[in-house]
Amino acid sequence: MENKKININAFFFLRFLAIFIIVLHHLPPAVNWQPKGGFGDIGTSFFFVLSGFVLPLGYSRFVGIKDIYSFLKKRVIKLYPIHLITLLAGILLYVINKWPVPTQQLFANLFLLQSWFSQKSFFFSFNALSWFLSSLIFCYIIFAVVLTNPKILYPFALLFSVVSIVLSFVYLGNIPSAEKTEKTLFLFHVFPPNRLFNFLFGMGASYVFIRFIRNLSYKISPSIFFVLEFIIIALIADHLCSKILVSYLYQYIAKLYVSGTGLALFYFTSNYIYFPIVSILLLFIIGCERGPISKMMQTPDLIKLGELSFCIYMSHQLIFNFFGIWQTGLLNALGKPMTGVTVFFFVIVLSSLMSKYIEKPINGE
Repeated sequence: MENKKININAFFFLRFLAIFIIVLHHLPPAVNWQPKGGFGDIGTSFFFVLSGFVLPLGYSRFVGIKDIYSFLKKRVIKLYPIHLITLLAGILLYVINKWPVPTQQLFANLFLLQSWFSQKSFFFSFNALSWFLSSLIFCYIIFAVVLTNPKILYPFALLFSVVSIVLSFVYLGNIPSAEKTEKTLFLFHVFPPNRLFNFLFGMGASYVFIRFIRNLSYKISPSIFFVLEFIIIALIADHLCSKILVSYLYQYIAKLYVSGTGLALFYFTSNYIYFPIVSILLLFIIGCERGPISKMMQTPDLIKLGELSFCIYMSHQLIFNFFGIWQTGLLNALGKPMTGVTVFFFVIVLSSLMSKYIEKPINGE
């Protein structure tokens, strides 16, 4: 196994910001603050791109099955304990609400296979957010295989994902309209071979960053980087608030591919073209760690917030669901804004405990 280690501390806080966007997306309706649609899509798309981007910063090549096994074992050990705990919490939620515990979905979740089933009752069962781990494990497997011979296998992996996306459009064009919304959600938000495209996009960009961008950045002044940071933040703000630019791109693509207009094509335009490109530009700019905003992200307290990201992601929606049991009393006592703040504070506290006493000890930190 040939390893290299390029640490970019600013990425920790970027992870937290992406998680925060997802948390806002999942805020309970009773809190009376609902963002515009797409917050969850933006956060998860960024995470697939970021995952593909950071791995080549730590690994350059694998030699044989032993290296692949060692890499995948470390990834599973890192992810599975928190997944198992939140799965048990999801089962408890079923019991409290007196819902029948579905055996097939339970086994799919235990083995992180739920994102391979097209029914919403499967891929969003128990802790709904664990579908991400199911798809990410597949990306890790592909990454490990690709790294045995990156120059040859990376193009094949990318072609595989592109073909999967094309076939998804063909499939959606041949099913009843009543099924299209759920199948579009599955294919373009969850399905591992399609999400692999985001991951590989980040992986390819990482090689460009390592070979060219990082060295070039030292020739550019910090003031120029501040301007670049401001521009990329403005692009992200547009995507979160108005989607003006992605709407124009969607209209252009729709003219080229008229039969694909609608939800699926907009999903594709946003999650597989526009925001992955914006994500890569963000990672390039922040990853150089030359501008004032990226330097601010390297402060210890912000890095600590970033270290909680995985636990926050895995626990927050379950906590919101448990909150639903007692929401009337909380709303009466605290009012809507303070209830939202209280629930989010509880998410941070519980995530800190999970990270300190479960995640870090298991990973030897």
